[in-house]
Amino acid sequence: MNKRVIKLVAIAIILTLTLTALLNSNIRLGEAIPTWFMK
Repeated sequence: MNKRVIKLVAIAIILTLTLTALLNSNIRLGEAIPTWFMK
């Protein structure tokens, strides 16, 4: 049971890190795409 909990915690941390990275990249893309379409 403890190993499963540790795995779940590790997966949760990895998912949150990847989600924050994706959100940051999406914000950058959201800023970049409108200027790209205007050209």
